[in-house]
Amino acid sequence: MNFAKIVATIGPASEKEEIFSSLVKAGLSVARLNFSHGSHDEHGKRIAMIRTVSKKVKKDVAILADLCGPKIRVGELPSPRTLNAKSVVTFSCANHTETSIPVQYIKLAQEVKKGTTLMLDDGKLSCVVEKTDGTYITARMLVGGELKSRKGINVINGMLSVRAFTDKDKKDVLFAAKAGVDCVALSFVRSPKDILDIKAFLKKNGFNLPVIAKIETEEAITYLEEIVKVSDGSMVPRGDL
Repeated sequence: MNFAKIVATIGPASEKEEIFSSLVKAGLSVARLNFSHGSHDEHGKRIAMIRTVSKKVKKDVAILADLCGPKIRVGELPSPRTLNAKSVVTFSCANHTETSIPVQYIKLAQEVKKGTTLMLDDGKLSCVVEKTDGTYITARMLVGGELKSRKGINVINGMLSVRAFTDKDKKDVLFAAKAGVDCVALSFVRSPKDILDIKAFLKKNGFNLPVIAKIETEEAITYLEEIVKVSDGSMVPRGDL
């Protein structure tokens, strides 16, 4: 038995049988399906492929359905924008202007405060909030770089009201459970209630799957011990944390 398990995301670059087979032979233990991208039809074909290859190579490979969660994203930008360190930027949750950076989560400007750190694009860029008026956020860049449309925003030292288990997640986890995945991962877990909510939802629909808590918010660190007690495992996504 290998005590260190290797997890790999299966997508367009690795979904062909011959490529996936080589990954398994090289030591792959868990195939991760990222439900932030792709359709149910695409993921269904990947699940079937994984099971087929597992039988051929006579090695069990666990399938992990990684749910999207309430990803907070930058809206559509006319073109990629270069944000220099120490420069001042404005994020808009409504009434977008030509110079502001649109944000898809309309409550963000109401729920952050002065001193809150925002990480952009899996932590490649970061800034600190200097002021907010409920619609616009003024922030100073700490680490600059190029920002593109629909890149993620993670709030490091703030509390958001959005829950981890979304309506999209409910549809995705039912599909995944019916398709026969081995476990699911819940993104942006903030409290033990998030884990209990998805477990109750699965049970209500006749399923009993292990639930992995993804630790990537400050709230999760605050309630870490309680989250660990009610979940079946934990993951630390390096980007958003």
